Amino acid sequence: MTPKRAILTCFAKYAQFSGRASLAEYWWVALFVALGMLLTGVLDHALFGVGDRMTNAMHPGFLRPAFMLATFLPMLAAGWRRLHDSGRPGWYLLVPMFALLTLYAVMFFGMMGFLNMQNSYSMMRGNGGLMIIGLSLLALIATLSATGVSFYWLTRPRQPIPNRYGPNPHGGTS
Repeated sequence: MTPKRAILTCFAKYAQFSGRASLAEYWWVALFVALGMLLTGVLDHALFGVGDRMTNAMHPGFLRPAFMLATFLPMLAAGWRRLHDSGRPGWYLLVPMFALLTLYAVMFFGMMGFLNMQNSYSMMRGNGGLMIIGLSLLALIATLSATGVSFYWLTRPRQPIPNRYGPNPHGGTS
């Protein structure tokens, strides 16, 4: 599959989570999204600058967030179909996202606990801080592991025969 064909196929199936996607379709689209994010980031920087020197506030522009918003759903759908092509359920792609959200939650509540420690006797006194650090490290390890496993699954070869998610996107049975 050519890069142009892969990108057109992905956007034609914008939010289609059923069926299968070949390795070429998924990885050409992944490369397109990565290069698009790089280009829109450079354009945002060139057009809108980095930030306000007086307030140190960031002005990220709107091109990159708009590109990310426009490509999130088709990229998720292509990954979902890619997992189907290797015989795995598509929801496995969500595991790293849930692990990352868990990491953010642990870190957020840990920071709130540390900030609260100044004003009251909270659970952060004593071993509470070590517990939050330990949970943060555990959540970080889970996030990195889940991301690695998902990456591995996305690189697995297709099942050459029709599977429960549909026929072989390449046609044929071998």
